[in-house]
Amino acid sequence: MKYILVLFALLMGKTPESVEDNIMIHGHRGFRGWLPENTMPSFYKALDIGVDALELDLVCTGDGQLLVSHDPFMRAKICAKPDGSLINTEQQESFNIYKMNLKEAQSYVCGTLPHSDFPEQQQVRSYKPSFKEFVAGVKEYCTKKNIPFPILNIEIKSDARMDNEFYPEPNLYTDIFLKEFNSLGISEYSLVQSFDVRILESLHKKDSSLKLMYLIEGDEKDVAKNLALLTFKPHGYCPHFSHVDSKAVEYCKQNGIELTVWTVNQIEDIELVLSLGIKNIITDYPNRVMEVIARAKQ
Repeated sequence: MKYILVLFALLMGKTPESVEDNIMIHGHRGFRGWLPENTMPSFYKALDIGVDALELDLVCTGDGQLLVSHDPFMRAKICAKPDGSLINTEQQESFNIYKMNLKEAQSYVCGTLPHSDFPEQQQVRSYKPSFKEFVAGVKEYCTKKNIPFPILNIEIKSDARMDNEFYPEPNLYTDIFLKEFNSLGISEYSLVQSFDVRILESLHKKDSSLKLMYLIEGDEKDVAKNLALLTFKPHGYCPHFSHVDSKAVEYCKQNGIELTVWTVNQIEDIELVLSLGIKNIITDYPNRVMEVIARAKQ
């Protein structure tokens, strides 16, 4: 199917060779292809190569602190116990971050295990930073390197099946998020995304000025049908790249909705999304996107 879409794009006159300048590259969990996800070294490396945005995930600790983590537990392939011993995959969900305080959660060692999905990833001993630490670290790094502060693409992880067990219920969760988010003074730089409609609805009700992005996980390609699940028009629409075609691109353009696709890693897929005129790309390999764009401009 992807090759049919590429052919269609070629016939319409949109090719990787004619990409525009305003492509926004989002480093997925920092630079996951090269360094452990959602760690400060990974975010710093993404900044070093010049990403436009940092994509990160947030969960909540038992003492109401926001932690930069994709999973609400210590995943065995990513983290080890505080003493360095391995976590059993079958028991990993018992290492529930929502049952830990911040200090306890940050005692787990992350980034030292080889990642089977990312053979190029370097191992660096680290830990899961708090949201406050992340923002402070990025600000300090940008100042030190004299580079612009990036856009922050903040995903709030939530799942109705895990309410009050792995995540706070939505109303409490969004209260915790907004209190911390507003205290950090980053609203002008931030996008806030979630797969959970309840989170988006709660955030919109409490602060309609937020740039909210609706993450789409299912196979449904009809943008209007997916957006009908919300009671408001979001700032952005964010499906997997394989579920986007020229109709979706045009719908978002005509309706003033920012289209961002995830997670685009392979060269042929990067070329595909560029050929469709997509300008916002989340990737584990921002270097690859940059290379494709650079070749297209030669």
